[in-house]
Amino acid sequence: APQVYPTCVDLRYAGIERLVLLFARELARRGMKVGLAAPDGSCAPPGVELLTSGPAGEYQHAELSAFYRYAPHLERFDLVHDFSHSHWAMRLLPDLKGVAMIWHDPFIMAPPVPDRNIGALSEWQAERFARRGQRARALDVICGSPAFYAPSTERSARYVCVGKIGPTKGPLRTIEL
Repeated sequence: APQVYPTCVDLRYAGIERLVLLFARELARRGMKVGLAAPDGSCAPPGVELLTSGPAGEYQHAELSAFYRYAPHLERFDLVHDFSHSHWAMRLLPDLKGVAMIWHDPFIMAPPVPDRNIGALSEWQAERFARRGQRARALDVICGSPAFYAPSTERSARYVCVGKIGPTKGPLRTIEL
């Protein structure tokens, strides 16, 4: 997980930390053995091993310190999903079997990205990476039952969008949809 905020079920922040928790929970629900490297104060979903990675802090320095704490544990895992900002594991361990889960638009926020296995959260985002000459593959990141997202006659036609308001977040497009 990123090293900025602890990951916790009652976290009142719905950024990447929330996605990391949902992702870990779903993998565990599907019967996989899952470890979560996250800052002090984090909690893991049931069935997920928590590997605390030190104090929360801002981006690169905190994430590099965290990397050195959890790196010795990485060899125990068959695959690493790296949701961090700096992707130190993917960048410093060339033989690591991992996927760099990129959650930002590469034209707006461009932290260091590994040269392989970039996981995009949508086809749109993968195309944006392609425009920059980087190969990314869109991954299915639905956390939970796909039936939850299916149209239902039992639901009303009302929607809510909760998130940071800013031009890069697309609130006007959300309202149009």
